[in-house]
Order: sequence, then C-alpha cells, then structure tokens
Amino acid sequence: MNNEITVLRGPDRIRKRPAVVFTDDGIVGTTNAVKSLLRIFVGEAALGKCSKISFFENQDGSFTVESFDKGFALGEKTVEGKPLWYYDFCEFFVPDENPDDQFIFDTDSPSLYGEDEEIYQSIAGDPFFDITCVQFATEFFNVEVLRNNTLKKLNFKKGYPRGELVKAPSKGESYTKITFKLDSEVFKTSEILRDEIVSFLQITAASTPNLICEYTDIDKTHLTFNYPNGILDYIANHPETKQEIFENEIGATGKDRYNKKDYSANLKVYVAPCKWWGFTLHIHNHERVDTPLSAPEKSLIKYFNWQIGSEANKKTDDKTVKENFCLILESKCENTATLWETARKQKIANTMLINMSEDILNDDFGYWLKKNKETILKTFSE
Repeated sequence: MNNEITVLRGPDRIRKRPAVVFTDDGIVGTTNAVKSLLRIFVGEAALGKCSKISFFENQDGSFTVESFDKGFALGEKTVEGKPLWYYDFCEFFVPDENPDDQFIFDTDSPSLYGEDEEIYQSIAGDPFFDITCVQFATEFFNVEVLRNNTLKKLNFKKGYPRGELVKAPSKGESYTKITFKLDSEVFKTSEILRDEIVSFLQITAASTPNLICEYTDIDKTHLTFNYPNGILDYIANHPETKQEIFENEIGATGKDRYNKKDYSANLKVYVAPCKWWGFTLHIHNHERVDTPLSAPEKSLIKYFNWQIGSEANKKTDDKTVKENFCLILESKCENTATLWETARKQKIANTMLINMSEDILNDDFGYWLKKNKETILKTFSE
C-alpha cells in the first residue's frame, strides 16, 4: 500500500480537486464556479457600488461577466516581489508580517477594489478565495478594467499569468469585465445549468433595488431583470399576483463570538394571495436558500385557519393553503460565523434569524388576512 501524501501547490490545489470547492467536477461544479464569480459583483451591488451585471455565453464555449462598478484596482504595489494583482488572482492570501496569522484566505487583506474599500461578506465567503479558485479552474481567464481613465488588461492561462499587466489611457464609464473558459481538464463538461444562472441573476436583481441584471445566451436571446422597488416589484409585476401584499420587518443586534464585535441581522417577509409562486422563497444576502426557515410557513397556515379558513370553498389543509399564497423571506446578516449549516445544504443556522422568524408573522398579519378576506377567498375559488 502506498501511503505517500502528495501536497498540491499552485493551481493544482483546485485543478486536481475541483469538487472540494465547487461540489463536483460536472455540470453542478461548472455552475457553482460561475456563481462564485458572479457573487463578487453581487457584493458590490449590495454596497450600492454596481449599477449593472451582464452575463454572456460566447460562441467558443467561454463566458463573459461584465460589471459596471468602480473597477478592480489591479494594484501594482509589490509585496515580496509580486504585484498585488498577482495575489488577487493567484493566491489565497496576501503575505502578512506575522505568518502565524495567515489562513487559507484573509478577509483583512486589501479588497479587489482597493485597500480602503469595504468588503461585502456574502454567504459565499471571501472574494479573494472565490476569484482565485475560479481562475485556477479555467483554460483562460482574461480581465479588462476601466478605472480612473485607465484601461488595464490581464491574461491568465491554466492558472498562471500570461504576460504582464497592460495599461493605456481611456475614457468612459468604469467597469470590470472577465472573459473565461472553464477547463475541460478540470471539469467533465463545459456546460452550465442555464436556468439556475438566470434564476440567480433574477433573484439578485429582485433583492437589490435598481440593479440591472442581464443574461445573453449563445443564440443571442437576451433577458433583463430590473426591480426598482425590489421584492415588492418582483411580486406585484407577476400577472397572477393580487394587489394586496403584506410586508413586515424585524431587526436585531448581537454577537456570535466573544472576541468579535456586534453585528446586525434583518428579516423581511412578504405575503401575497396568488397561485404562481410555489409558496416559499427565502433570499439570504441576495441569494436563494434551498432550505427556508420553517416558522413563517407554520404561522401563515395558523393565522389563515384562525381568520378565514372555514370560509374557503375547498378543503383548507396545509397543501391547499400553500398553493394559494406566495411567501417570500428576505434576510441579511453579516455575522462572523457561518450562516449555513453546510455549504451544500444551504440552510440558515444563525440563531438571531431563526428567533426572528418565529415572530415575523404576528397578529398584524391576522388582521391583514381579515381585511383582505374577499380577495383571498377569490384566489381559493379560482
């Protein structure tokens, strides 16, 4: 038996074991890789620093993501003989004076957008880790940035820089554009789950008022998502939604580790009588949760049966109630602990959010049901 352990270094840390980061090396993995890159720009949009995110399928099997933001810094300052942009795309951390403090990635490192820029702590983790992992898993990865009237370009091949940073004077709206092709040596397929990426962009637009998200496929079919009033527009614009929408919001502050500062958590709920939704959607930090918090569902059913259940024209079991309402939860929380039970289950594990979910649908919701009884009963009779 060969007990020798091989230490993977450089791009091979991802290229030889893509499933460790992207779940698998098939179509789920390629889709997760694309989403990992998109999340970086979603984070900027959440901070109000990005106006549009566009995604393109290209004829050669590559993809392009274009974000109208401040533009990556692509820093040229050297650290241990290498420019900062090298650490952005080819390392999981920037070297620190105290090596004992280094981890696989360091959230205190300068951000992709500059040393003084705020980093949005999304559900995905750290943007340095995400962009390096995706870059390592590509056949080619080309970066183009327009920032401060300077156009900068970087090219990578199979995880390594190809040439030096190229820059030239240029004018126009700032942006970051990345064109990349997922490597067939890393993944078993170059295909992605198109509907999942489209849904990802739509949910991002719905949870980020005024952000425009676009998807253009290889046949030039173009989809645009823009909801100036966020979730309210997302619900109200659907033809099956009735006019009345219940909404409520709860916030809380606390901490999850004694040596970390307090953080805030926020939970919103939207309920509308309609048949189109499939009942519950939970959006956490601008991304869909596979396993939504269950307490609001139970509260909706309880209040419905209390106020008007007996007057519905059909059996009002739990399934029937769910078929006649859409329930959307929108939560945000930037705590220091993991928000997911595991990355694969995508289940909220934050205590404050769980506790708030118990009270988000209260007596006010019961009164709303009673006030809109006729509209709700009409939905049940259709």
